[in-house]
Amino acid sequence: MSSHTALLKSILRFHGRDPQGYDVQLQEDGTVSVRGPGAAAFYPQPAWTTKFIRHLLRGFYDPVTSPAGQGAGVTER
Repeated sequence: MSSHTALLKSILRFHGRDPQGYDVQLQEDGTVSVRGPGAAAFYPQPAWTTKFIRHLLRGFYDPVTSPAGQGAGVTER
């Protein structure tokens, strides 16, 4: 397990999230890619944890849900 992966899992657990479904990778250009159940983003390496936590707390990574009674992609006629 990479240090980025261990750090991501610790952050998620600290904030009451299940780390399953999240992935972090260091990109060739030096950015950090974080993928979660509801989103994916690239962060600059020096401050990736601060920016990721801000997005996590604002719900950026929350799974998208459909309005009650409607399935995803269903349109009314």
